[in-house]
Amino acid sequence: MTDYVAGARPGADERAYEAAENDGDNDADQAPGDAVRDSRRAALIEAARARWVASLTDLGGRNTLLYFKDRRSATLDLAEADPEALEKFLRTGSIRLTRLFRDVDARADAI
Repeated sequence: MTDYVAGARPGADERAYEAAENDGDNDADQAPGDAVRDSRRAALIEAARARWVASLTDLGGRNTLLYFKDRRSATLDLAEADPEALEKFLRTGSIRLTRLFRDVDARADAI
């Protein structure tokens, strides 16, 4: 149940999440009332997870991952890019094509 993005936990659910994560997993000394608390905690965690997933999923028309269109004039395939140059591009946001594609044929395709 720990499928979440680090730092993406909403504040309202943080206490319920931390209580569930920090609680011991020793079921041997569990009192009868603990089963009710465990099921309530599981329900809170599941509700929080559902809200987090919903907040991370943008169904709007501007979601380029959901409504991706592979157009030769608007997309650039980075599979053939130089790994070091690609890393720099991801850090800085800009780089020359000559550095990104050292191979002449790959650069011609990119252009």
